[in-house]
Amino acid sequence: MWLVCLTFVLAAAAPERDAGARDLVKTAIARMGGEAALRSLETMRIETVGYRNLLEQSERPEGPWIPQIERTVELWDSRGGRWQETIEGAVADDTFTLKTIVAGGVAARKYGDRFFPTGRGAILEAREWMALSPQQILLAALAAGDLRRDPDLEFQGVPHHSVSFGAGEDRRRILLNAQTGFLTAVETTRAYPDDLYWQIWGDVPTRVSYSFWDLRPGGLMYPLQWDVERGGRPWRALTISKLQPGPALSPDDFAIPQSEKDSFAARGGGRPLDEMPLGNPSRPAVEIAPGVVLIPGSWGVALVRLSDGIVVLEAPISAGYSARVLDEAKRRFPGLPVKAVVTTSDSWPHFGGIREYVARGIPVYLLDLNVPQITRALESPHRSHPDALAKNPRAPILRPVSSRTVIGDGTNRIELLPVRGETGERMMLAFLPDSGVLYASDLYQSGRGGPPEYAWEVAEVARREHLNVKTVFAMHSDPAPWQTLLDAISKATQSP
Repeated sequence: MWLVCLTFVLAAAAPERDAGARDLVKTAIARMGGEAALRSLETMRIETVGYRNLLEQSERPEGPWIPQIERTVELWDSRGGRWQETIEGAVADDTFTLKTIVAGGVAARKYGDRFFPTGRGAILEAREWMALSPQQILLAALAAGDLRRDPDLEFQGVPHHSVSFGAGEDRRRILLNAQTGFLTAVETTRAYPDDLYWQIWGDVPTRVSYSFWDLRPGGLMYPLQWDVERGGRPWRALTISKLQPGPALSPDDFAIPQSEKDSFAARGGGRPLDEMPLGNPSRPAVEIAPGVVLIPGSWGVALVRLSDGIVVLEAPISAGYSARVLDEAKRRFPGLPVKAVVTTSDSWPHFGGIREYVARGIPVYLLDLNVPQITRALESPHRSHPDALAKNPRAPILRPVSSRTVIGDGTNRIELLPVRGETGERMMLAFLPDSGVLYASDLYQSGRGGPPEYAWEVAEVARREHLNVKTVFAMHSDPAPWQTLLDAISKATQSP
C-alpha cells in the first residue's frame, strides 16, 4: 500500500551547495538521538520479518508478484565491512535456509548445509545495504564536502526537504520530513553488473523508505519498518522485530571456511558475471538431433542449424555470455551466420544476454506479451557500465510471436508455439517436427523436481497443437523421452 503514496512534485529551483542542507541533516541526526547514538550502531544484531517480491520470475511483470516470506537475522560490522545474514525463507510450501557471510573481501553463501560459489556482487550488496541504513546515510551526509540542498517536494503526501551528496553511482538523495525533521527515505542509482537478476536493467534506481519509529532505551529513535523500491517497483519490505545495538561480535560470527576462501580467490575474487564461462565442464554439449546442439548449464542454450544460418534458443545470463555463445556457434558451424535468437520467457535471467544480439543486428523472436518487458530492457540506460548496445545503439529487430510461427525450412525448421497457459502465460515452446524434439522453455524441470503443473501445461500445448513429440528438453532439463514428462504428470495427479 505504501507504493501508492510515492508521488513527487518537484520545484524548479536548481540545487545549491549546502544552503542549510547541513542544518537539516543535523536536525535528522538529533531526532534519532544524536551523533553519538548513531555511531554506536557500527555493530548491530537485527532480527526482521518481511517479504521479498520475486520481481524477476513472477507470472506477470507488472504484478501481482510472488512473495518470498523471510525471517532474517543480520549481524553488522559496518566499520569492518563485515556482514552476516541468515534467511529462513518460504515460497508457498517450499522452505529454505540461506546464509551469506561477507568478511575480509570474501563472500560465501550456504544454502541449507551446502556452500556454493558466489561472486563479488554479494560484497557490494552487503556494503550498499549497510551504507543505506538510516544511521550510515545521515553520518555520510554530515561528513560530505559536497552536501547540497535540492528542491523541496511532496512525498507520501507530506512536504519534504531534499538534500544530496556525491556524484554518479555514489550520489545519494535524502528526503527529510519538513514537518518533523525525521529522515524518511534515501535514493540512489547504480548498475548491478554482477547481479544475475538486475544487470539487464542497467542503471537501476533504488529507494529505501523508513517508518514505524521506535523510542528505545538511551534515547535512540529508530525506524522499525524499511520498504525498498527498486527499478520503480516494490521489492522488499521488512519490520525489525528485535534490535540489539552495539553488540560485541566474535570473529567466529564471520568465519568463512578456508575452502570457500580458496574457491573465491581461484575465481579472481569472484568472477564478474560477464566473464562466466560457457556451459558446464561436467556436462559437455550434446547433439540432440543432427544439427541441434544443446549447451547445458545453469541456464541452457541450444543452437539449431538451418540451411541459411543458425538459430539460437535463449539468450540468458549476460551480454558477455551471449558473446561466447555466438563464438561457439561460429566455431561449430563455420560459414553460417546466426540468423535469429529466440527468447521464450520473461524471467530476467532468461533474457539477460539479449542486448548483445540486438547490438549485432540479430533479429529477436519473442512472445507478443513479452514485447514491453524486452523493450524496457533494451531501452534501459547503461551509462555506468556500458555494454556493446550502449556503446553503439541501434534499433532492435523484434519479431513478436502471437500464433504458431515457423522459422526456416527443411529438416530442422522450428515452430514457435505460444503456451497461453496459466503458469506459462509468458512463455512459448519451440518444436522441431521432423525430429520430434520439443524445447519446453522453463516449463519442464525434471532435474529440479519442478512443479508438475508446468509439465502439465507442456502436455496441453502438445495435445492442442497435435505435436508428435519424441524428445523433450528445457532450459533447466536435459533431453528426455516424452514419456518421462507424461509419467511425471501421472505421478503428481495420483490420489494419495
